[in-house]
Amino acid sequence: MTGVLEGTLGTSTDAPTNMRAAGVVALVGAIVMVVGAGLYASSGADAWAAVSSGDTQKFLNDAAASATTFYAGLSAWITGAILMAVGGGLVAGVGSGFGAPAARTTLAIGAAVAVPAFVVLATVVRLAASGSTSLDLADSLAFLGTTLDDVATIIIIGVSPVLIGLSGHGRWMPRWLYFWALACGVAGVIATVAVFLGMSSTLGMILVPVGIGWMFATGVVAIRHR
Repeated sequence: MTGVLEGTLGTSTDAPTNMRAAGVVALVGAIVMVVGAGLYASSGADAWAAVSSGDTQKFLNDAAASATTFYAGLSAWITGAILMAVGGGLVAGVGSGFGAPAARTTLAIGAAVAVPAFVVLATVVRLAASGSTSLDLADSLAFLGTTLDDVATIIIIGVSPVLIGLSGHGRWMPRWLYFWALACGVAGVIATVAVFLGMSSTLGMILVPVGIGWMFATGVVAIRHR
């Protein structure tokens, strides 16, 4: 066990400190994502509902009316996605087996997909507000942005919790958190089906509280790890 910790975290003495640091990053990332969700909701603009209903014009009008809040929400999501990916990757480094490197890889991919998704959503609102894009183009960009975000969400809080759970089970992760990680995987499957059914704004949202809650709990457990 000492050899594994030395290989992943430097030294066995540093492991608790690094684990706590990883937990702080993951926890802050989850909190920032929740803050972003609050800002996004308060803007009154819902890209997912617009794509589902086909009423992109309403989304553009709502976003333009509260552009500062809308952009702030997207900025918080970008920051939160990166922090959760970094924190989750650091936590995964304490585990063993294929789950640890697989989790780090999927988290990196998830963050790489999430950032462009939010930038696309910000871009479509900015272009529409300037009158330099058509409604059809805005609709297509909104679809692209929301779909990319759905994929990133599934990867970061659907797939990676399962992989982190597999790597940490029996080492630092308690049984209840491990089963919660598996629940994230189930919710991720449901969210994936929802994407293909065009139900991301309803059924697909099941993953968000389950996955963000798991990341929050994982951060707390990591901080308390001895």
